[in-house]
Amino acid sequence: RTTDRAIQLSSCTWDVHIHEVVGTLLVGGTVILLRSEQGNRNMDYLSQIIEIHQATYVCIVPTLQVLLFDIVEAQKAIQRLNTLRLIWSVGEPISCRFIARILPMLPIGCQYINFSGATEGTVIQMFHVVTKDDGLSESGTVPSGQPMPYFRCHILDQFLQIIPIGYIGELFVSGPIMNGYLNRPDLNSKALVQLPDEPDKSYRTGDLARLIPATGKIQLLGRNDFQVKVNGQRVELEEIQAVIYQSNSSISNCAVVKVVERGRDHLIAYIQLNKTSTSVPFDEKLIHTNCQDHLPQYMVPSLFILVDQLPFNSNGKLDKAALPKPNLSSLLLPINNDETCNDQENEISMTNEQQLVHDLWCDILQFDVNSKIPINRSFFSLGGNSLAIMRLFAQYQIKFSLDTKSSSSFNIASLFRQSTIAEHAQILQQWLNHTSSQTHQPTQLWSTLNICQAEASYGQQRIFVDQTIRFSNETSVYNVPLVYRIISNSNSQQITIDRLRQAIDAIIAKHAILRTSLDWNIDTNVLVQSIQQFNYRNQFEFVISYAENDEEITKIINKEITSSKLFDLNRGIVLRCHIIKYNFMRKDEEIYLEKNDIIIFNLHHIAFDGASRRIFFSDLKYNLENDSTLINNENQFQYIDYSVYEKQMDIISSYHFWQSHLDGLNLERRIMLPFDRHRLLTDQHSGFAHLIDIPFDNDLIHSFLDYASSQDITPFQLGLTIFYTFLYKLSQNQNDLCISCIHANRYRTELQNLIGMFVATLPHRIQI
Repeated sequence: RTTDRAIQLSSCTWDVHIHEVVGTLLVGGTVILLRSEQGNRNMDYLSQIIEIHQATYVCIVPTLQVLLFDIVEAQKAIQRLNTLRLIWSVGEPISCRFIARILPMLPIGCQYINFSGATEGTVIQMFHVVTKDDGLSESGTVPSGQPMPYFRCHILDQFLQIIPIGYIGELFVSGPIMNGYLNRPDLNSKALVQLPDEPDKSYRTGDLARLIPATGKIQLLGRNDFQVKVNGQRVELEEIQAVIYQSNSSISNCAVVKVVERGRDHLIAYIQLNKTSTSVPFDEKLIHTNCQDHLPQYMVPSLFILVDQLPFNSNGKLDKAALPKPNLSSLLLPINNDETCNDQENEISMTNEQQLVHDLWCDILQFDVNSKIPINRSFFSLGGNSLAIMRLFAQYQIKFSLDTKSSSSFNIASLFRQSTIAEHAQILQQWLNHTSSQTHQPTQLWSTLNICQAEASYGQQRIFVDQTIRFSNETSVYNVPLVYRIISNSNSQQITIDRLRQAIDAIIAKHAILRTSLDWNIDTNVLVQSIQQFNYRNQFEFVISYAENDEEITKIINKEITSSKLFDLNRGIVLRCHIIKYNFMRKDEEIYLEKNDIIIFNLHHIAFDGASRRIFFSDLKYNLENDSTLINNENQFQYIDYSVYEKQMDIISSYHFWQSHLDGLNLERRIMLPFDRHRLLTDQHSGFAHLIDIPFDNDLIHSFLDYASSQDITPFQLGLTIFYTFLYKLSQNQNDLCISCIHANRYRTELQNLIGMFVATLPHRIQI
């Protein structure tokens, strides 16, 4: 889309880079570039860039997705991803379990697509739109899906014959593929084959695949040759073997294989020496160093195993099954005697910071926490890779409360250059000393108070006073109606009314604000909020109505929106669910929500603000899709806890700021604006506001966003400036203008996923 803003995440050596850059620019979209130094490896930084620049599209491998969702979940900052409408997953298989975990976190309307393909086939040949119906409760991986337009996929046996559905064969791709490898006729003869039913040659991918019997979708199952993928990166094993041969002239034979241990990819090098040669002794550390000097980090083997003879089968091919099984726990052992470290001595010499780093290493590398890793041993020599160090970087940020934006001394690049426990601990200590010298104090988390009664928050007080004193009793200004129409009634997605009620009950059980009553204590002149004990099926109003036609439906909706008698704050009834059905579809027993049914979720503003909408529907979606209720954590932070901490905050500095900001502003003066009717003296404030939507064409929108980006300002700041200019002209050049704007007021991580009334109306003043 022309309105898309794509993150440029992939390396320019990867073909996906073409889609991110050229594909986005061809449709008129915007490409967001990351900082040059490790910008694509810092998931905290990436999540902030997505939020700041309002990215709508990101193409990312599953291993990085895990890191991204880990960091935003740990920091309770999932809202950073709210602007995403499309996530492309590429490069490696996706775990169904991972998808089941992240789907409820995705923004409403965000589409998750799994793409598969090879560079030889013009980057992408297959796609699959991931949904909750993909058997996500099962183990295994998400399907690769179906061919892209103009591509055809064939799963064949070794004789190039079609195999039955469900059986494993090799994947061949036909269509707009490459002409061949430049000046490599030997490779072309193997990779490009003529199939009987294809006019042109097809590409032999080397991927093992099968057709899923139930759906007919293609599922990739690994490689059929010596070309493997390690953490999503394609690796030519022969290239690694060539570097190993160069390391030592005594090596007569070498084989590199991929091993998956505890969900992590490892490359294992098996080395056979020439028994008649004694010119160069075998030095594992030297070979390891040579590989680091000549290969990318992800291609450096984790282990080098010396064997007397490499096993081969009767066809003269390497017999992988006969290779000695690698003991990956031996990665903890020193490479040579120079690094030998007495366990007791190592433990005594560790500082507190080194011990914390050591324990995090054990967690990331999946070693026993009682393992004694020498403090001068490299992270990479223990089997760590670039993805593991990215996870480690994220854990450092969480465990040490690091704000990497405030100092350039701590970044992921430094962890690559200095890769031992001692060096990591030193880097962390230097950073902590730096922030301490700047009197930086980590923000103390607000803990759960486990209370059920407290003074109402400032926001609750404001709305309560408005409703009972400022506005008429007939005013429904604080109704928050959310109206939706059912657009699908397929059997696979059909929802029972009882299931909907259970899902809403689960939300009310989780968010205590939706069952919180408000009473004015006449003795203390204080508005008191009290959490009511959860009462299944009696904590909210549930109504089913019937209408003959669309006109009657409109009347029912208007009545729901404008009625002031729907809620009972004294009993904590602040939510209604109203279902409207057509009368001609009426049944003796209403069981299901049907296509074209109307659902109105109506909530009182005293317990619900604009940001709460995302949280409400995220929880509702999770319940409906999983056919289960949310886990009610008694120690979960609640809105009532926030209201207590809010009253304890020191607001003196804020008071002085606003006093200075509004100094000299005449609050009694009204801006004289043009009007089209005279206001009667008997008119009362209704409390109602009118929203005016002013549409703009795409060219103007693009100019608006481009200018905001070029001036390094937000769209809100630019829009506010334009509105000030408009008021200045409309008010006959009045040069002291003040308007009010809504502010989300969710300034702490504890508040990001809470339903409640947080918004504040802030004055914005400009003196021209």
